[in-house]
Amino acid sequence: MEQQKRERKGYTIDDVARELGVSKTTVSRAISGKGRIGAATRKRVLEFVREHHYRPHTMGEALPGEKKYNIGLILPGSYVADELPFFQRCMGGVCEVAASRGYEVVIVLVTERDVSQLERVIAARKVDGFIFSQSVKDDPALERLRETGMPVVMVGSTDLPGVVQVDHANRDACRELTATLLAKGMRRIALVGRELEYWVNQRRLEGFVDACRQQGLTEEEYMVRMDLRTDLQIENAVEEALAAGAECILSSDEEVCRHVLGKLKRLRVSIPEQVRVASFYDSALLQQYTPSITSLQFNARELGRAACQRLMGELEGVPTEEEVPLGYQVALRESTQ
Repeated sequence: MEQQKRERKGYTIDDVARELGVSKTTVSRAISGKGRIGAATRKRVLEFVREHHYRPHTMGEALPGEKKYNIGLILPGSYVADELPFFQRCMGGVCEVAASRGYEVVIVLVTERDVSQLERVIAARKVDGFIFSQSVKDDPALERLRETGMPVVMVGSTDLPGVVQVDHANRDACRELTATLLAKGMRRIALVGRELEYWVNQRRLEGFVDACRQQGLTEEEYMVRMDLRTDLQIENAVEEALAAGAECILSSDEEVCRHVLGKLKRLRVSIPEQVRVASFYDSALLQQYTPSITSLQFNARELGRAACQRLMGELEGVPTEEEVPLGYQVALRESTQ
């Protein structure tokens, strides 16, 4: 009778240990595959838990070869405050889809120099697959994941073959916004942006150059000030653009645009009377700024949802295309009138 009750409610690790006459530590080691334990004992534990449909209650107790119903969401440990809204919305979309499919989300922080948390998650077999939230060229964390053979979905772009990618159509969007500004008569446009090791910045640069060349502009007619690493470099680029007669300063994202706006304000340069301003990424600050700033709008929550749906497909063996671009909107505002 007692055993029937347990089977209806589900065994706990204490029940398993009691039934087999071993310690909870032994049960945990047998399930995780870590620690010293005899082969016969491990075999007896695993046979028992499978026979009695024991489901681990913690991420660290997943059975070898079985689904853990956890996915890893890899976030950059070095992101700046301006990037927080993007990652929050993207994570919200991931969690929404994961919860609807019975999965938990494990947050994993990595930096260029430290992938130790990722290594621990891989070694402990805590997750069934990963979502990578930021794409950087020659990323050691992504390379490490490819070595494991685990399902991985990239939020963003990469040149690595075989990696499923979900991203906004950044190159197309930046090409369209740049072409729109050129059509409004702004021929001298300066693009100001951050590091090109981030694939998104590379795609934004490509879209900008595409539009300028399609309009027959030469490299002398448009200005590119990308791969800037410090705030001072951005401010110097603004001064250089103004000195070169730029009619519009186009920022690679909202964080760069904030520095551009601050520099123009200190120089007492009025927008749009003396120079127009636009951004390849929108934010609440740019929408509420006076004057409001022309920008590209992307749905980060949709991006997270799409990435998680693709990972679910990978886990369920549903074939998917390697790259799926998502939509965008061009928001023309007062700063480019």
